[in-house]
Parts: sequence; C-alpha cells; structure tokens
Amino acid sequence: MFQNQDTRVATLALAVALACGCTKETERPRSRTTSKDGSNTAHVVKAGNEEYVVKDQTAVGGKYRRVGRPVLSPDGSSVAFVARKNGRQLLIKDGTPVAGNYEHISSPVYTRDGKSLAFVAVMGGKAYVIKDGKKVSRGYDSIGSPSFSPDGQSIAFPAEAKGKLFVVKDGVRVGAEYDNAWRPVFDPAGKSILFEARSGTKYFLVKDGSRATEGYERIWGWTLSPDGRSLALIVQAKSKTFLVRDGARLGDDFAPQTTTAPAFSPDTKVIVFAARMATAWQMFKDGVPVGDEFAADAVVQLITNSDVTAIAARILRHRRWYILKNGVRVRGPYGHIGVLSHSKDGSAIEFLAVKGEKGERMAVPW
Repeated sequence: MFQNQDTRVATLALAVALACGCTKETERPRSRTTSKDGSNTAHVVKAGNEEYVVKDQTAVGGKYRRVGRPVLSPDGSSVAFVARKNGRQLLIKDGTPVAGNYEHISSPVYTRDGKSLAFVAVMGGKAYVIKDGKKVSRGYDSIGSPSFSPDGQSIAFPAEAKGKLFVVKDGVRVGAEYDNAWRPVFDPAGKSILFEARSGTKYFLVKDGSRATEGYERIWGWTLSPDGRSLALIVQAKSKTFLVRDGARLGDDFAPQTTTAPAFSPDTKVIVFAARMATAWQMFKDGVPVGDEFAADAVVQLITNSDVTAIAARILRHRRWYILKNGVRVRGPYGHIGVLSHSKDGSAIEFLAVKGEKGERMAVPW
C-alpha cells in the first residue's frame, strides 16, 4: 500500500472547553493539526465513549463513536474530518455531514483557496476520488491521498490495480507501473508533477512520467524549492546517507536514525535539515553539521533566515513544544506550536503558540 513519510500525529496535553462553555473535558486531545498559514488549529477530544473535534477552542459539530484526524483548509477557515456514528462513516465539513453513502471514506483534502474539497470513497469494492460531491476518477482497487495543483484545477493521486501501483493526474496515468508509488506533488506553476516510487529494492523520484533521480536504497525525505527549479533529497546508497541537490552530492556522510525533510532558505541557495543521530538530534546546513546537538522526541519543521545565520525548529519533547535556534531553546514550553513562517519583513519567526486553552500569534527575532 501507499507510504506517507510526512504523517506525524502527536498526543499533546491541553484542556479544551466545549462549545457551550459550560463543561470542560480534561482528557488529552489527539491528532492535532495546524492550517498552512499557521493561524488555526484543530484536534480530536475523547469524551467517555465518544469523540468530537475542536477548532480554535470551539467544538465543531456533534459527538461521534470515532473521529479521524481533522483537516483544515489552508487559510484555516474550514475544517473537515471523517467520523463514524450509528455504524455509518460520514464526512463532516464545518460540523455538517456532506457525504455518508459510501462503504469507506478517507483522505479529505482542500484546494489552496479552500473552495473545493476532495476525498477518497469506496463503492462496490472500488475506490474513487470525489470532488465537491462528484466522481472525478474511474474505480481502482485502492487510492492514496489526492493532491491538488496550486490553482485547484488539476488533481493527482496514487492508485492500485491488479497489484501494481501508479499515479493518475486528471484521469491519465503518469509514468509506468511500480511496486509502490506515493506522494504526488505539483510544482509551484502547477505544470509538472513529481512523486516517489519503488521498483524492486530501489527508490527514486519520477517527474512527469520520467525518472528524475537515480535509484537509492532509501529516500529519507525530499523537497522541491519554492521556485520549482531545484530538488533536494536525503538518500541512502551503499549503506551511506547524504544530501543530494539536483543530482550533486553535498556535505559528508552521516548515520541517522531518522531525518526531517530538507528545507530551502528563502533565496533557495542553502538547504537545511535535522537528523536524529545516536544520542541526540543535529541540525545540518548543506549536509554539514551546525550548532549544538539537542534532545527531542520529534523535530517537526525547520526554517532558516535569508542569510542563513540561524536555523529554527519546532520540536516535541516530553509532550511539550519548543522553538530552537541553532540547537538552543529560545521559546517554550507550549501545549502546541503551529507552522513556523517568516514575518513580512523577514526579521522574525512567526508562529501560533497554544498555552492552556488559548492560542496566540507570536514572533521570535532572527
């Protein structure tokens, strides 16, 4: 089946008020997610034998037997999730059921403008992509998470038929059949599509149907630059792990237990990432270690400033969240930290911090 190396579900401590304001649940929420602009959060709270979703301290919809991970629109204005009630699986959007006549529902995803919502549904033993209530694909044995182009007009997804996997874009197969294929990503212009695939023991990236990289023993993570012109990968070959940019190796070998995906500096000239080494985490710049090692249960995101004098990370440690710069804690602890972003003038790191029951936009100077 399809792999997803980007999924990280953290269990975090936070007391959440119900929508009526008269009752508080004290059980630990799960499946927290943050909008891409970092302005909103949503999570699931268990209340006895039922569960419900909270968005920005307000309960959304009713209580259900089971709730899947909520998905926020990029601007955080809308939230969707899959829920089970009375033996039926439902897709809930902003508290209202919008789909429920399917054998199975999964992978809701919004367009960038938040106006359209797609998901995967199973009917008659076949999987389909549904967009705004209408089928936009033929039936396959299984379908992975769909991806929208930046303008929301194209949709791509990994699919399986007769034991082989491939990627489909707007109803047409992209490339060959593979032993595995996953995570289709559009370039910023929405014209090209990249995805990771495996044939035999080799992992590689495919761009518009053709191999974009050589085959590796493992791809720990990869990222396309913001302008779409450069590709960075952390790979393993001949039992050695290293950074590759546009086919050229950068930095030294290292031996990680796990790594984050690589991240580009704002001008795309430098690549940073973090890796869990034998005893602690280490930040890297163009494949070379920088700063002090640090302790963390998970490193979720890294960004760097324009002149790359500092690297910031949001980390999870003992169920609490912190901001680090060059391996040193500069903010925290918090119940949750949202997506890190650059201030408009580039002088600070901005993020949503949740402490207690309230979220607050905060900034840390570079």
